Amino acid sequence: MIKTLLLLTIIIFSFNSYSESINSKQQGQLRAEQGANTKFIGLRQIEEVIFGFNIENSGRSFEDRLSILEKRIVGNTSNDNILVRQRKLYDLIFLDGSYYSIMTKTDNLEDYLFQNRTKEKDLLTRVETIEEYLFGDRLGSEAIVDRVHHIYDYLLLKDSNFAVAAQFLQKTVGIIEIKAVRTYGSLFEGQTLEFNLEKDIEGVARAGSLVIGQVISREKGGLLKDEKVVIVLRKIINEERREISIYKKIEITGNASKLFFGKNVRIDELLIIG
Repeated sequence: MIKTLLLLTIIIFSFNSYSESINSKQQGQLRAEQGANTKFIGLRQIEEVIFGFNIENSGRSFEDRLSILEKRIVGNTSNDNILVRQRKLYDLIFLDGSYYSIMTKTDNLEDYLFQNRTKEKDLLTRVETIEEYLFGDRLGSEAIVDRVHHIYDYLLLKDSNFAVAAQFLQKTVGIIEIKAVRTYGSLFEGQTLEFNLEKDIEGVARAGSLVIGQVISREKGGLLKDEKVVIVLRKIINEERREISIYKKIEITGNASKLFFGKNVRIDELLIIG
């Protein structure tokens, strides 16, 4: 009798252990399937936003589809884990906290240029529509991020009201410090100037990032008059090589040939446009 009870106990224990093992495997498989579904749902969402359709039935692998998106959106592929790569693209399009997302930028550009115009379905078409409106042609050889930055730079150069009127794009930084990377000779209108960012701008760029400016006017004074030079700071190229559009007009009266070289110069009220 005791032997029978012991045998039954062993059988029941073994069955329960086997059942738990099966359940554990099934749960693990279910979690894996749910994770894969979530992964592909995120990829489909990005494809549909960028292209207006997904390429789920194209026969391409998840990584191939991800690489196509990376090249079209940022211009190159990443060596990170594929899920990290997917998350970076998703955040760049929808949720980017340090910079204004591509979706937000495109919305705002359309609002600025077209007011109540009905928006197109996919982001690529929307950017192309803006390019055709401004330039008469599509700039299809560049990544979408670069194309949007190009539009921003163009508007800042062409439309003096853009930085003022586009209130929805503005983020003002109180004070930054910059230093010229080299000495410049006599400055001329249209000249590009390069500066180093000497202190971090939290959430935007680290110290050492490149700040690009441009001479927009130069009035040479007479024998007893100082020259007047107007410079606009246009963008920051951060440590990740991402370009952030900025706007700050600087007026210099006097000899500007050794502009900011060898010393930190404090700039206040810098406008970050995205």
